[in-house]
Amino acid sequence: MSGIKAINSEDPILPGKRRKTKCTDRIFTPFRLLIYFATVNFFTYFDRGAIAGTLAKIKIDPQIQGHSSAHHAAAHNACYKAPPPPPSVPSVPSTPSPPSAPVPPPTPKHGERSLQAFIDANPDVDPEEFEEIQLAEKARQDDAENKARFARELLQMQEEDEFGNEADFEADPLPTPTPTHVSELDGSLSGLLGSGFMLGFMVFCPLFAWAANYFNPIRLVAIGLIGWCVATLGCGAAPNYPLLLIGRIVTGMGEASFVGIAPTLLDNVAPGSKRTIWFAIFYCTIPVGQAAGMAVAAIMAGEIELCSPFYIAGWRTPFICECFCMLPLALLSLCIPDSYNIPKSEQETDDDDEEALMKVEKKPMPTEPITLWRAIKELGTNPFFVCTCYGYSAYTFVIGGIAFWAPDYVTSNLHISNATGSAIFGGITVVTGLGGTALGGVVMDKIGGSRGIVGVKMCALFGAICFATCFPFGFLALFIPNKYSFFTLIFVAESIVFLPTSSTNTMLITMVPSYLRTYAMSINVFCIHLLGDFPSPYLTGWMKDRIQDMMDAHMRSENHNQPLPPPSPSNPDPYKVPPMSVALTIVWCVMLPCFLAYAWVWRMVKKRPEKLAAIINPGSYD
Repeated sequence: MSGIKAINSEDPILPGKRRKTKCTDRIFTPFRLLIYFATVNFFTYFDRGAIAGTLAKIKIDPQIQGHSSAHHAAAHNACYKAPPPPPSVPSVPSTPSPPSAPVPPPTPKHGERSLQAFIDANPDVDPEEFEEIQLAEKARQDDAENKARFARELLQMQEEDEFGNEADFEADPLPTPTPTHVSELDGSLSGLLGSGFMLGFMVFCPLFAWAANYFNPIRLVAIGLIGWCVATLGCGAAPNYPLLLIGRIVTGMGEASFVGIAPTLLDNVAPGSKRTIWFAIFYCTIPVGQAAGMAVAAIMAGEIELCSPFYIAGWRTPFICECFCMLPLALLSLCIPDSYNIPKSEQETDDDDEEALMKVEKKPMPTEPITLWRAIKELGTNPFFVCTCYGYSAYTFVIGGIAFWAPDYVTSNLHISNATGSAIFGGITVVTGLGGTALGGVVMDKIGGSRGIVGVKMCALFGAICFATCFPFGFLALFIPNKYSFFTLIFVAESIVFLPTSSTNTMLITMVPSYLRTYAMSINVFCIHLLGDFPSPYLTGWMKDRIQDMMDAHMRSENHNQPLPPPSPSNPDPYKVPPMSVALTIVWCVMLPCFLAYAWVWRMVKKRPEKLAAIINPGSYD
């Protein structure tokens, strides 16, 4: 049952009659639905963090690299200390001579002559001098034999590694020594695991929104989450890289079914006075889930090895565990009542909304399903949605670039260990993301809420103030290369920048017609990832390289084209301002277009509320 059919087919409740309460209504009260969606959102972002936390182990896994099973057998023997089986290619023993047969004298090797033969041929040579010559000749021959034997053994080891002969590995039950250099998966292939997930996620978000017009959105969420469980289990059991990549793509496809539809269902059941707080609870699980996934998956990948007859590497355990944790939640989604798919017929309005609606002619609600092309056309001609989506994309661009490169910046420029820097920055992100998002929802509901035209105006003003306030703190944190000022100022900047998270999403739902809400959330997700955190890590690294090249050229010109001195303990960074600091500062300046976009929406809604009322037209659905 689609969203449009639910509205048109709703049976009126006659006076004196009460609608029967179904079992599913008792299981999923509105508040329980909020907790359920927040829990599902936590696990989906836990998976995003898990792939980042286990990437270091995935890169060196022999199966993912496509090596033979010899490395797998070595790890298995190291885990079990099993006795070695018979070799795969048994060697043919030489036939011993009969005991009664006389042993023939050893045949002299090539170039070896007996002492008596040399004396008979050269009576004038001293025998002691000949013994020295013979010893030197024998040492030379032994050295040549040793080199030849080493070459044969090396060739045999290479052939066994190529064709899967496990004899050498099985012959020694002790763990193989750790090599000094471990081969890794290519950087491009490692990055493709994240890009593949994002590809499936971005492409299928609008497609699930389109399918919600023809099928029951609640059933689509259930199908997508079950597919997500199957895909994560496939990632944990993937025997090679292609299947792991397919698993990541299908994981993104499954998450796409939830991201666009869940906020719409949550908006249907959220009370008007606490609407923004409910969205804050839902969206604050994003930073918490992602940070928890990175930390827990990294620990599990490094400490846990599931020693079984099949040998399961430690990095696979987070994906297997999250599959079985999500599966009951996916099946529980089948119990969500269909009544939650019906938008509220009465919109809460104030005097300003009523005055704006009186100037607008009511439009009939479409009776046919909305196609994807029509939704893109209507949303593309909505200047309020386009400008908000543009500002949200700029915001995501900044957050994506900073989050990706901040650990590297802390390690290389602030001279803090990778583990310490990542732990501190991750802890700051969790605290600020959880506290800032929740506090922003509380503040918005206290100052008037986010519903209706006035709600859109207040959300836009709140976002513009937050982005303008956080800009100087983030700019100084990235521009001043000092670890104490960086962590202090970035904590303040992130606390402020997370405040408008829930209000922005409620504003996006409010400024579009009711029948386009699912499309609006899905297309917004597509845009903010396509224009935001998808290109920002690459562009930030590209800017850093170009800035470093320009600094190197300038320093060489000042040094009369002499080579630059290498970094030393007294001068670990030869640059007055680190190139990464400049690149991240430029990325942070993209927060200014975000402020301008929200300020424009606030100004237009304040000056021309009837224009937004003509787009939303809430009175036509009474």
